[in-house]
Amino acid sequence: MYKDSYIAPELVNGMRNPVTSDVYSLAFLVKKLYGMLNFSNIAVVKRALENSPDERPTVKDIKAALTVVC
Repeated sequence: MYKDSYIAPELVNGMRNPVTSDVYSLAFLVKKLYGMLNFSNIAVVKRALENSPDERPTVKDIKAALTVVC
């Protein structure tokens, strides 16, 4: 149902964790934007889309990875 959604899986399941949910949503949007620019193979974005919040990178990790790309 929410397979291709900016809504983090834990929110769909009723859990609340704003930081990891925000990381997931940011990664979803970055993937969509970079996908339009053919930059869809960024590993940190793929990690940020993990179903488990514990497996997602931090905001600092994402910022560092995107700084390198841009």
